Amino acid sequence: MKILFITSMDFGEMNLAAFFARNQPFKSAFVIPAKRLGHFGEVAQIIYSYNSVTELERIIANEKPDVISLNTAYLIVNGKLGTLDEFKAFYQYLMNLGLPIITTDPFVRVYDGYPDCHFELDGRPLKELTAEVRLLSDYLKDLPHIYGFPCISDRKNTHSFYNDKYCIPEENRWHDPEEKDYWLFVLGELDSILLLEKYGDAFMIEFATRLKEICENPKNIVRCVLPKIVADAFRQSLPKVDSLQILDYMTLKSYENLISESGIVFYWNVFSNSIMLCYYYDVPFLCFDKGHIANLSLNLYEHMSASIYRSGKPEFIDFFSPIEPDLDTLLQKHYSQQNRQNILKEYHQLPSPQHIIETLIND
Repeated sequence: MKILFITSMDFGEMNLAAFFARNQPFKSAFVIPAKRLGHFGEVAQIIYSYNSVTELERIIANEKPDVISLNTAYLIVNGKLGTLDEFKAFYQYLMNLGLPIITTDPFVRVYDGYPDCHFELDGRPLKELTAEVRLLSDYLKDLPHIYGFPCISDRKNTHSFYNDKYCIPEENRWHDPEEKDYWLFVLGELDSILLLEKYGDAFMIEFATRLKEICENPKNIVRCVLPKIVADAFRQSLPKVDSLQILDYMTLKSYENLISESGIVFYWNVFSNSIMLCYYYDVPFLCFDKGHIANLSLNLYEHMSASIYRSGKPEFIDFFSPIEPDLDTLLQKHYSQQNRQNILKEYHQLPSPQHIIETLIND
């Protein structure tokens, strides 16, 4: 059995394809937007690149998959990989194939529970995005929807999974002989734009201050995965010390290694898809802000939080106050190990990707 994963421009959706496919008994082929191909980094035998949805029919005809996974159908048009008409033509082609077609969904079918939901940014209505997502939500409603967390939904075609074979075996993991504490800061490009618009230079000043505070503890190594504009600014302004590493965006595989080695990860986005990596590797994480997805809509924030965090409460820490530089003390103050274990228990009870595929094939 072969599954063809077609990803959008979204890094999280590329990651989700890897979450579903890695170490499963079915064969996998990946189709990645050309602009994202260098970041994919997943070890795979079959990888294609594409610039437009109009190129996909040829790839599908060549690969002859048994199942096609759109990661995600909701962002192909938004990601400038085709017009709405081109996507509709491609979707009709898929329907004519008669194969099981599945999609992932970054908006977690919010309109099912909140039919009046609309998106806005800093009080400005995002009418085009609202209309597009509402249209696609109705257009794609009959497709099986796949989620990497226990999605709350009344729809029978909602399938949540957990890949218990995903993680790198412990014996192959990297270990630090000096037993340092590794702190990782992760900032997405869109979140950085919004934060700089909101706070201006104060954001960069506070960020630099937090990094210096943590680096003062000789036990700590601080790593930052940042958009180029922020990374370059810090490379010019911050002193070069061994305990601070300013990194550009990298392959998903390298990024996974960073997370798996970390003692704590900080986000400005409570719905970053790599939070699933923290769950898989049981790495503590804290959030400075809700992030661009959550800020689109209070309805969306509540709906996604209830699914991903189960309790509906991401764990936050104040970015504009000093951070405790001792990792154990920080975790005691801000992080609930019991809460995380309760969440992970629910994740581990989800069916495997193979089980979901077999269910879809047999329906």
